[in-house]
Amino acid sequence: MDATMWMHHPRTAKMKEFLAEPERFGKLKSVHSIFSYDGGPDFLKTDIRVKPDLHALGCLGDTGWCCTRAILWAADYELPKTVTALHKPEFNEAGVIMTCGASLSWGDGKGKCLVARSYQARKWLERKRGRGRGRGREREGEEKEKGGRGRRSASQLPAPPSS
Repeated sequence: MDATMWMHHPRTAKMKEFLAEPERFGKLKSVHSIFSYDGGPDFLKTDIRVKPDLHALGCLGDTGWCCTRAILWAADYELPKTVTALHKPEFNEAGVIMTCGASLSWGDGKGKCLVARSYQARKWLERKRGRGRGRGREREGEEKEKGGRGRRSASQLPAPPSS
C-alpha cells in the first residue's frame, strides 16, 4: 500500500479499535511516523519533486502530509499544542527540502510524536546506523540543554542554500 491507501484498509479500523481500548493498549504516549525512500541518483536530479519551480517544498510537501495524517489519526485528529522543526534539514543545490523532521507535542502528558521524511532513505539509514544507539550523544558544535539531548534553537538553524 502507498502512504494513503492504508487509511481505507479494514485493518486500519481494527487498529483504531485496539488503540481505543486503554485496558488492552494503555495510554498512547508516542508515535513515530517516518516516510523515506531512495529515489536514486536520477530522481534526485530530474524529478519534478526536487525542482524549486515545480515542487518547492520537496519531501515536506510530497510525503510530509502522509506522516502527519498518520499521527493525527492516532491522536483522534486532535491538533498538537506545539510543533517544532528538527534541526539540520537537508536541501539540494536548488534549495528544495530533501530531508526534514518535526516534533509534535500535545502537552498535559498526552504524548509526543516524531515526524521524519526524506528522499534519501539509504543515506539517512546509513547515518542512523553510524551514530549508534546511545541517547544524549551530541554532534560536534551542539549545545547540551536540559534533558541531556543536543538541541538548537530556530535562530541557530542553517539557512537554505541561495538559488
